[in-house]
Amino acid sequence: MPSREAWLRYTILAVQREGNRLLAAQLRPVGVTPAQAEVLTVVDAWGPLYLRRLGGLLVCEAGSPSRLVASLVAKGLLERSPDPEDRRRLAIRVTAAGRTAVDAIHRTEQELYALMALKLPGSGSWAEIAAALLAGTASERPLERRGIHPTPDS
Repeated sequence: MPSREAWLRYTILAVQREGNRLLAAQLRPVGVTPAQAEVLTVVDAWGPLYLRRLGGLLVCEAGSPSRLVASLVAKGLLERSPDPEDRRRLAIRVTAAGRTAVDAIHRTEQELYALMALKLPGSGSWAEIAAALLAGTASERPLERRGIHPTPDS
């Protein structure tokens, strides 16, 4: 029988995996990954930003987001320009094409949240919410096989 701590760890992982899988599928038409989408929306909301500040605002990347930024610059969704006060620093901004992508990302996120809302109970514990979000998904099966799902007490 897995411990409550194991149940919590793997249930969080499964919920995150399932949410990321759904979001990735919905973002495909926009041409960005979930991590790239987070970078774009953060820069749009908080920008212009420097790489270090951006890294401190992201959930998707614990280290430096330089590869994510570089991929979005290559797609024409972000631009980097020298800081007028310190030419060694590059300010990161959303381009016009990036703003179009951000609008599409926000619509996609709202669609995902609407799907999640359909599955969520009106209220409940983390166990009930996690079980509802994972019900019938590919991420639920490994937990069930290992005796970790649906609740930590079962």
